[in-house]
Amino acid sequence: MVTDKIKALNYCLHYFLYAHDKLHFLTDFLMYLRKRSGITARKKVYVIWQKQLQNWFIVPSQRFTMYLMGHEPLTASFLKKVIKPGNVFIDVGSFIGFYSILAAKLAATVVSLEPDPRSFKILLYNIEISGVKDKIIPINVAAGSSKTFLDLKLASSLAESSFTNYLSDNKIVGVIKVPSITLDELFMSLKLNRVDVIKIDVEGAGLDVIKGAEHIISMFKPRIIFEVHRYARNDELLAIKILKERFKYNWSIIEFKSKHNFICHLVPTVKI
Repeated sequence: MVTDKIKALNYCLHYFLYAHDKLHFLTDFLMYLRKRSGITARKKVYVIWQKQLQNWFIVPSQRFTMYLMGHEPLTASFLKKVIKPGNVFIDVGSFIGFYSILAAKLAATVVSLEPDPRSFKILLYNIEISGVKDKIIPINVAAGSSKTFLDLKLASSLAESSFTNYLSDNKIVGVIKVPSITLDELFMSLKLNRVDVIKIDVEGAGLDVIKGAEHIISMFKPRIIFEVHRYARNDELLAIKILKERFKYNWSIIEFKSKHNFICHLVPTVKI
């Protein structure tokens, strides 16, 4: 009995020391991240244990609660059902990497596109600590209808930067030029041999993404997970209309985000 108690105390001590070391590591890492990324105390990032990813995850303060409690649970669960080992998953508007890392942990090969350089830095750190670095190709670029440079309106909330009129003027903190490439060009340059799932979340610019992906959509008929933003000047339902009429896709809503946007699943009526 005494021996068992000693073993239990010894185990608790070792666990405490392990947790203490991990806490110091994460604190040091967070300080390093802030220094390297230029994120000040007014724009904090936090290291959390993200239960859906089963991994440490770096998040901006504006999205702390969302990722801590569980990010888009219906969409995340749906993705787990459709991603298969060996699939190629293109994450358009990957933000800080939640879906890219989730797909990589499901043994998919992931191409992760994020144009905002602030979010892209966090994305790289999250990939680094995720344990699936070899599965993800991160690219600091936008997906659009042509190869060009676009004006990216930087939002005070990192998740809302946009190329469209989606943002109100009081949320814009700057405008920068970023490179844009079509998904068709990306497919050729990376020498991919398949595309199985595309996730699109681009704050109103989804129509241009679809226009630049007509070849791979025609060839591979990938599933598309699409966060639709509905605003008078940038209604992404137009993109769904093209997918339905030109490429014979059906669609259904996975979950609602607000009265202006929802996440849907598009699948071809005839899968090759």
